[in-house]
Amino acid sequence: MKKLSFVALAFVLALSVGCSCGIEKKAVNDLKATHDLIYPEYLKLVEKEYAADKDKIDNRKKLVQSSNDIVNAMKKAVE
Repeated sequence: MKKLSFVALAFVLALSVGCSCGIEKKAVNDLKATHDLIYPEYLKLVEKEYAADKDKIDNRKKLVQSSNDIVNAMKKAVE
């Protein structure tokens, strides 16, 4: 009986790990899709707004790149 409950517990844990991995992949893919949709437009607006201040534009571009790097690392981690 004890062995059967251990096997059942292991089975449930295996299923939950498999499900959460799929959920994590979807969440990361959704985040990546959101970034791909929003950031190009954001950078266009930043370049228009701060045309005279190249430092602000560069800082915003670095922020976007850093955010994309984090998402890419997350994507590699869940694959």
